[in-house]
Amino acid sequence: AGRTRADDDDVVYLDEAAPAPRGLAAALRTRFSPRWHVYDAPPQRILRALAQVSPPADLIYMEESFGWYADVANRSTRPVVVGLRGPWFMNGAALRAGPLTKGDAFRIAREGRGLTVAAGVTAPSQYVLDGVREHYGLALPDAVVIRNPVRPVSSERRWRAAAADIDEILFIGRFDR
Repeated sequence: AGRTRADDDDVVYLDEAAPAPRGLAAALRTRFSPRWHVYDAPPQRILRALAQVSPPADLIYMEESFGWYADVANRSTRPVVVGLRGPWFMNGAALRAGPLTKGDAFRIAREGRGLTVAAGVTAPSQYVLDGVREHYGLALPDAVVIRNPVRPVSSERRWRAAAADIDEILFIGRFDR
């Protein structure tokens, strides 16, 4: 309860923020493939950081964002487990409030192809897991549902419609589908 990064002796956190690619090579690559820094650069940074972890990690756990896990899994000797949190085929359409773009289609295909090389998959709900299986036509035999942790509340403290104030709304979470 209340653990912080400093308390996690067996977990290594890699910095999420990294400088944007710079220099002539990055400028040329961006000219020919404008979104390379979204798809190629992050896995390269992740792999460089993983190479510095000592002793080496037993397992790499990554979210499905942009399909980065596929590049990491293909270039790492460690198993990569993918955490499904917001597959783009589910969230992209909701966030766009309109038709998906070619870039969205590329991202969705990339995320799906990447699942074929994952050592395992986790999902926060059966709905998300079933949707991913159906959308990509994958069995995902090593997938499990690990629900987001929620502390149980005593029956006296649980929300009840009869006791609710109709002029109040409580939202807890993030604006995501």
